[in-house]
Amino acid sequence: KKIGEHGNGFLYYVCRNGITGVKTDLPADYEENMKRIRSVSNKAIVTGFGIGDRPVARAAITHADGIVVGSAFVKAIAAGASATDLKNLAIKIDPR
Repeated sequence: KKIGEHGNGFLYYVCRNGITGVKTDLPADYEENMKRIRSVSNKAIVTGFGIGDRPVARAAITHADGIVVGSAFVKAIAAGASATDLKNLAIKIDPR
């Protein structure tokens, strides 16, 4: 609640404990936690940590105002992805 009151812009919800990396689903408590955050703040909520494919992105965006995809891009860059490869990855993950 205090972060929402004093912060600017949006809230970033790290939706899972542990280390980041592409996951195949959201945590079981994701929807409930998003509701709890919305009940104490009117700021936009952006979520991330484990979002790396379209199905997970679509599930996350149903409750969030935005998503962060990091690990999938870091992995692609480490493998030598080109700018075009990264653009295609973004299109592949896009939840729309």
